Amino acid sequence: MKNPLLSFGAALLLTTATVQQAQAQLSVGPRFSLQDTWGRHEVAEPYYSTASGHRRGFQAGLLLNIPCSPKVAVQPSLLYSRRFFQVEKRTDNRGGYSELGLAARVNYLELPVNLVYTVGGTKGLQVFAGPYAALGLGGEATPSEFYFWVWEGLGRSETTGLTFARQQGTDTRNTTYLRRFDAGAQGGIGYRLGSVQAQLSYSHGFFNRLPRTPDGATAPDKVYHQALQLSVGYLLGGKAS
Repeated sequence: MKNPLLSFGAALLLTTATVQQAQAQLSVGPRFSLQDTWGRHEVAEPYYSTASGHRRGFQAGLLLNIPCSPKVAVQPSLLYSRRFFQVEKRTDNRGGYSELGLAARVNYLELPVNLVYTVGGTKGLQVFAGPYAALGLGGEATPSEFYFWVWEGLGRSETTGLTFARQQGTDTRNTTYLRRFDAGAQGGIGYRLGSVQAQLSYSHGFFNRLPRTPDGATAPDKVYHQALQLSVGYLLGGKAS
């Protein structure tokens, strides 16, 4: 009976020590990012040419560091994120051309989860990658349409509200319809020095931002979020290894 009891006691002590060590190394802190955001635009009609514009956005929120080993950690973040995209498509007609565009500023609640490898544990170069999920909170959009002929042009550009929906509604003059949920992946490199880490990453969304047409058909155009992000995080708590 002694050996099983001793084994159980040793296992209990080892488990307790492991949990205490993990709790001691767990750290959390603020994270802020500047991001260059744009949309990848795909159109079904082969006679259209496309263009996209870049705009600056940001992210702000909390970063959690969960060590898996001295050099590997899981880092989820909960962030308020502002993203932009500006897309245009143009076709040339006899004696002129027509141009349709959409610029949107969308605010999201984002949850990126990265697997991070740091060469020196708590100091040194980092490589990381992982998925993200995003939930739309609001924003605004500016659809535009212009038609140009030899001697004159006609068009309109007006900022509207933003409505999240899986299917486009009928009030397209007063609101722009976009999908609420997005998910994708990001990856990059960084550097950690104790409690401070700086990271440069690229992210790409996997879900089309444009909803189905009013009759329920798949949207002929596709727009996907893309971004380059420069982030700084400061981890509080835990202990250096």
